[in-house]
Formats: sequence, structure tokens, C-alpha cells
Amino acid sequence: MHRFFAPDVTTYAQMLGVFGKHLADAGHDVTVVTGPPSYNSAYVGPAVPRIESVGGVGIRRLRVPGANTATGKIIGSALFPAAVLWHILTRRRAYDVISVTTIPPVVMGLTGLLGRLRSRRTRVVYHCMDLYPEAALSLGLLNDGRLARIATRLDRLTVQNATQVIVLSDEMRETLLERSVSAANIGVCNNFILKDRSEAAQVVEDIGIERRWLVFAGNLGRFQGLESLCKAIRILADERDDFEIVFLGAGRLSGWLESLTGEGLPVRVLPFRPLPEAMAVIAQADGAIVSLSPGVSRAAFPSKLLMNLELGRPILGVVEPQSDLARLIKTHDLGLSADPKYPDKVAQVLGQFLDRVSDWDPRQIRNVGHQLFGREDILAKWSRLYGLGET
Repeated sequence: MHRFFAPDVTTYAQMLGVFGKHLADAGHDVTVVTGPPSYNSAYVGPAVPRIESVGGVGIRRLRVPGANTATGKIIGSALFPAAVLWHILTRRRAYDVISVTTIPPVVMGLTGLLGRLRSRRTRVVYHCMDLYPEAALSLGLLNDGRLARIATRLDRLTVQNATQVIVLSDEMRETLLERSVSAANIGVCNNFILKDRSEAAQVVEDIGIERRWLVFAGNLGRFQGLESLCKAIRILADERDDFEIVFLGAGRLSGWLESLTGEGLPVRVLPFRPLPEAMAVIAQADGAIVSLSPGVSRAAFPSKLLMNLELGRPILGVVEPQSDLARLIKTHDLGLSADPKYPDKVAQVLGQFLDRVSDWDPRQIRNVGHQLFGREDILAKWSRLYGLGET
């Protein structure tokens, strides 16, 4: 049960398609319950059927507003969980396993629990791509203490009563344990590399940058700590003019990033591209940037890292030093990292990274990606955590 699914472009929406086919090939009867394609208005193709089957996976798209507009996002977030619950409770046969995510936050988890009203034997899997309200609190997006406490209590209820909770990192697991819940049903399993580098678009877009350049590819939003990163870029640009930073994607901060170009900063913004085309752009970069706002690593893990590893790009992590991501970069010698709380330090490390970016071996970086985030290994682990695979 997830609001976005292919042809929507979010990583998890596409991963669900792969995982669904994996389960269907293993003999399971799989249904994806979702909404109309509408994420960030990226899908511009023809209308898709409300009910269809793709790769052996049944798809049911509920009649809820899309997320193409601010109003649609709000109304859809309210109606989608209700429509999902109605579908679960009125279906001719109860589901054996229900999987819900954290979109919309908190409410979707509770929807999964309420789905047990149909059958107490139903397993409920709470697959957490991020954690709320912690993610919102870390960004100052939730300033109402009473509302935050209510949200925490409700999500704690879900975590305590779900059959299985899946988080992406040890940090996220520790965040849940700080809520005074049992660890017995919390499993740590990250996402998988969605596409092999051979699937990158063969018609390569000429970026036309002769200087050394780094790419940030993904959601251009508040979680990504782009304000601190751009402060560091401004500091370093006052000292040297031999680099450029490319932001590839879409999000709330796209317009603000484009305005920086007009100020003369070495910044370029490229609009969203389908994944194979985005991969072709990333593969040309000298290195990749993965950044998070302070505190966000406790509640999320940046899946964009996985594709950067598959393409063999050295990583500049603009993340807190105690984060799982910073430790991963250091342990496996994938690049450098700097604390986003200190833009001057980020600028210093950015300069060092630009000077050393050719020191890292793309093959070694890809090998680390395959070892940690290989598709078949992660799909097998997901299956076990869902109670659908061999032990």
C-alpha cells in the first residue's frame, strides 16, 4: 500500500515494482494498492488504467486526488489512507500480508494496523523510508509540541504492534528505540541498487562543462541540507574558479537554486530526467554529492547514494560525522565527508575533494555498492522480513 507507484518516479515506487515481480515469480499473489501517478508532476504520459496487471503484479489505483498541486497533495494525503482501509476491509478475501510505508506520515502506519480488523492473522509490515515526527522536527517543520507528542504516541503504537518494522539504517533503529519500544520486531535493511550501470541512457547528453564538476542528483528539497551546501560553494567560489556543481532533479528548492546561477555562483540546475538519462549525466561527473540537513540522518537514509556507487562516483558526504552515512564513507574509503553545521568546514573539504577526486577507483566503489546493496541479496532479505521467504 503506497501512494506512488510506477510510472511515478520515486525510488521506492520503482522498487515496489521490482519487489512485487520478485514475489510474484516466487508464486505469491501480489497486489499494489496506490494512487494515480502524480509525484512532482513528473509523469506526463497518457492516463493509466485503474486496474491492471504488470509483470504478474496486480495494480489497483484508487480514486484519490493526485499530488500534482498543493491542494491535491493535502486532500490526497487525507483520502488515500481512508480509501486503502476501505479497500482492505471490503475485499472479498483478507490479505495475508499488508505492507504500508510512511507516506503520508504516521497515518499510513495506523491504516495498516486497522487493516487487521479484517483478519487478526494478517501480517502488518511497516516499511519505513523515513521516520516521523522526527524528520519534521529536525527541520523545524513541526513546532507544535503537543502535536509532535501526539504524532510520536501514534507512531509508537504502530511500531509496537506491527508484525515487522523495517528501517534503512542502524541510526533509524536507534531512533525508534529511543521511543521506548521493543527491538524484537525492528529489522534493518537498506534499499537496493535499482538499475545496473549498463542501463544508463546510451545517447549521452553533453553537459558542456570543461571544469571539474560534481553532481547532486535527486529531490531538491528541505531534507537535503542544500542551504548549507550552497553556503560552502559560495565560500569556496571566492577562493577558486575551477569547479562547478550541478543539481539534477526537482523539488521545493529548484527555483532558489536557479536564482544562485544569476548571482554568479558556479551552480547549474538541470530539470528532472528519467533514471536512465539521469544515470548518463551522473556517470560524466567527477564525483557525487550526498547531503542531509542536521538531524535528518536519525530519521532517513539517502537512497541516492546507491546509484552513485553503482556508477563508480566518489562521494562527498555533507552529513554529520556520527551518522551511518559518514561512517560508511570512511569505512569503505568512498570519498570524504563534512559536517553541514559548519559551511566553512564544508567548503574546505569540498576543495580537498575536488583536488583528490581522481584518487578513488570507480571499480572499488562499484564493488562496495554491490556488496552492501546488491539487488538479489536485498530482495531476499526483504522477503524474509515480510515473512515470505526462506529462512
